[in-house]
Amino acid sequence: VRPKLLASGMRHVREGIQPGSSNVINRLRDLYDAGGIKTLMLTNASNVTVDQAYSFVVDSVGVQRASAIEGTNEPDLNGQVSITRNYSINTFNKFRNASATAHLPIVGPSVLNRTNATTIGDISAYMENGNVHKYYGGRNPETAGWGSTLNGFKYGSLDYDWNNVAKVTCGNDPVQATECGWHNSVDQLYDHRGTPEGVEGKYLPRMYLFHWNKGVVRTFSYEFYDQNTGEANPERNFGMIRTDGGEKPGYVALK
Repeated sequence: VRPKLLASGMRHVREGIQPGSSNVINRLRDLYDAGGIKTLMLTNASNVTVDQAYSFVVDSVGVQRASAIEGTNEPDLNGQVSITRNYSINTFNKFRNASATAHLPIVGPSVLNRTNATTIGDISAYMENGNVHKYYGGRNPETAGWGSTLNGFKYGSLDYDWNNVAKVTCGNDPVQATECGWHNSVDQLYDHRGTPEGVEGKYLPRMYLFHWNKGVVRTFSYEFYDQNTGEANPERNFGMIRTDGGEKPGYVALK
């Protein structure tokens, strides 16, 4: 994984803050020292305190190796909606009020639906960037959507998630897309449809350029490395690199 990542030209990765993991700490330090790769540091309201997150970034990994601090990942799926607002505010205040980290952008939590975003409310004063997770369900990145319409935007489109979900919490702040992409499990029909590797090779660079033109300030494709290539499970086939180290067309195209 390491040589493929260093050779890719990518200069930003996203990783969860794991205070007790020397492996994660050493790997994030190494990626920056060997290839100038910075990390978007992902917090978690349920199992990482704000003080632990701060210490992980400043004392363990080193603040120079961080590109930004991200709020809780998909609180909708983890029963964390009720605690996300206060956690986000406390995280912002901790990092912004410390001289060592005052320069780091704070990215909001990646909320998945409008109802939960409304529960959390407008916390735009406590972030520099909003957050959107955008999976295209086998469609092309410029899709106009395929579901119901809300406020003039059709479900499935980037505009829908940006305007009807992300902006509920981030207001007029710029947006990062901290997860997005396609999986290659095409042998079975899932609600989240698979995409052949060759097609994804065309979609991935288009997605980055489409997001940039729409005003997304940084995009993270999920994910770099397959969890288990070829298994009939979408979650295990999102990578740009197969588990045998083989390069998928998306990796080659982005490189």
